[in-house]
Amino acid sequence: MPTLHPRSYLCQATVVDSAAEEQVMEDASGTGCGGGGTAVPRKKQRAKGRADDAVSAKRPGRKVKEKPAALPAHDSGAGDEVNEELDSFLIPNTSPAPVVFGPASMVLGVDPDIGGALAVLRGSVEETHAQVLDVPILHVKIGATMRRRHDPGAMAAMVRELQPPPETVVYIEQPRPFPLDGKQGWYSAGYGFGVWMGVLHALQLQVVPVHPANWKRALGLAGRGVTKDDSRELAVRTFPSLLKELKRKKDHGRAEALLIAQHGRMLAANLKPLQRVPPDTDSAPAEDKALILA
Repeated sequence: MPTLHPRSYLCQATVVDSAAEEQVMEDASGTGCGGGGTAVPRKKQRAKGRADDAVSAKRPGRKVKEKPAALPAHDSGAGDEVNEELDSFLIPNTSPAPVVFGPASMVLGVDPDIGGALAVLRGSVEETHAQVLDVPILHVKIGATMRRRHDPGAMAAMVRELQPPPETVVYIEQPRPFPLDGKQGWYSAGYGFGVWMGVLHALQLQVVPVHPANWKRALGLAGRGVTKDDSRELAVRTFPSLLKELKRKKDHGRAEALLIAQHGRMLAANLKPLQRVPPDTDSAPAEDKALILA
């Protein structure tokens, strides 16, 4: 095996480190191996605007710029913390003491959809008079299509006729658009929520937006397999006097408005609300089960 001359070995060496590369190139030029071997050219593959600190430190008179601190990596769990903070804002706990509802107390619940309703709960938790009112609507022609829209004037008159006390709290569901709803569904959900918020604040009522997942989870209405009929069944069990108002399938808006009001009131009173009965039990009254088949 032939012995490599130091000069030829130096010239044929493959340099990996950039700082060592400069030293090798200087040694190669000093030993005169330009004709005895092929020098490896210096690689210039640095990204634009980013300097190598190791090379810059070897050059006299040149200041090394400090790299800015890297932004924190995206954490998938950070979204859960944001949602928790948002949920705590949507249902604020303004007082550690539970609220006591007397005979003159009133709590309102709103399902802001176009097929929603306004629920009215009067009196104490033990003796409650429940009432549900449909959302006033008007028909508007958009292009060649007639569409239903909330009637702000009629909504304001309806709430004003209830003569709510100054301490009345309104719990309203804050809709979250789903991707499959489409643009029209997004617009309708935001429009209804905005009209209700404007009407209620104009009447100087205290409004508490409620996340849909919060009240549904608290009442056992969250998860797969839960339908609008389950909401109607639970509303009838909670307010038996409103069986006729909740008998039709399309009355799910009324049922959810009642459940939203009940959830907010029980939360303020620090009490546990009545929850949905699982389908594998027979503890539900017969009239409630017949309601689902209506």
